[in-house]
Amino acid sequence: MNITKEWLKEKGACTSGYEWFVRNCDDGENHETVIKKLIDCNEYSDSIWLITNILDKTNNVKLAIYSAESVLHIFEEHVKNDDRPRKAIEAAKEYLSNPNNAAADAAYTASDAADAAARAADAAAGATRATARAAAYAAAAGSKNEVIDYGLKLIKDCLEE
Repeated sequence: MNITKEWLKEKGACTSGYEWFVRNCDDGENHETVIKKLIDCNEYSDSIWLITNILDKTNNVKLAIYSAESVLHIFEEHVKNDDRPRKAIEAAKEYLSNPNNAAADAAYTASDAADAAARAADAAAGATRATARAAAYAAAAGSKNEVIDYGLKLIKDCLEE
């Protein structure tokens, strides 16, 4: 897929991301080339934004599951006996197996519960919050390229359909 300034405007790209594209890319440049340039500039958030705006809803759910599973162990190491994030992942998988309104509602509810669990864990950490957050970011940094690679694979599959 080719990325253009017009496409970025239609998708609601942030000003800084749009300006980065204008400075660093040719209008109509292939999405893989743009994402590689973003990664080379350590613009991981913008690369994920681009991937999620290319993918359809089903493939975005697959990417969300993959991303969540890649860092779930961090939460579970720090917060024992709280299975809300794991249940959110299971609910998202159920939605993929049976994409109906009830499954979507269950996935949204589980997602909200997982978000609440993460906030509660952060608040309960108190003085160790910064350390736990740093560990989470370090671990997530190790998986960013894997998440982006998986997103690119989903785009390829989606475009071939």
